[in-house]
Amino acid sequence: MKKTCHPLFISLLLVTLVQPAWAEHGWRHAAKSARGERYAAAPSQPISANEAAARVQRQYGGRILAIDTRQRNGQVIYRIKVLTRKGVVRIVRIKAGSRQ
Repeated sequence: MKKTCHPLFISLLLVTLVQPAWAEHGWRHAAKSARGERYAAAPSQPISANEAAARVQRQYGGRILAIDTRQRNGQVIYRIKVLTRKGVVRIVRIKAGSRQ
């Protein structure tokens, strides 16, 4: 008798194997909000506004135009406006972590 693997089982196995690789990329793969702003996931340890700006500049290149620190639901969020190498203005929000 010949045994075959069910396609659903294979799909589930592939998703299980690939998911940790997605998680490794962390904040660099930012989600986009309805207004086109990007939200980056919080790093494992709190970061300063300058560190957040440096990360955004490394990711997008170009020039940092503004850095604002805001509180939302008890979390510190850095709102960083950057002019990319392509001349596009982007707003990236980075959660500072557990810092209050």
